[in-house]
Amino acid sequence: MKYTLLGKSGLRVSEAALGTMTFGDEWGWGSPKAEAQKVYETYREAGGNFFDTANFYTGGTSEKFVGEFIKGHRDSIVLEQPIEMMSVATRSATFVFGPCVPSMTHRRKRPQD
Repeated sequence: MKYTLLGKSGLRVSEAALGTMTFGDEWGWGSPKAEAQKVYETYREAGGNFFDTANFYTGGTSEKFVGEFIKGHRDSIVLEQPIEMMSVATRSATFVFGPCVPSMTHRRKRPQD
């Protein structure tokens, strides 16, 4: 697995991120928990540490599964989550990436600017 720095954050992330939108089968498709865990473990064994998850993927099941899977090694992974933001002026939705919640953000020191 190859790694790169995430902007100026100082975080070293795998170049291949694992999207978890299909973790859970509540939408009539996707992976049940056991299969999702195999995908997660295979990605981790290959050196992956960069995950995309969201509270709206499969009705929240994806985020629940990822939370369970990362127990015991949370400090070695980086989570990203798309956040919908509404522009007051245009009322148009745009998506940006940010931390899932403050308690889940990676706690590494930022390099001096």
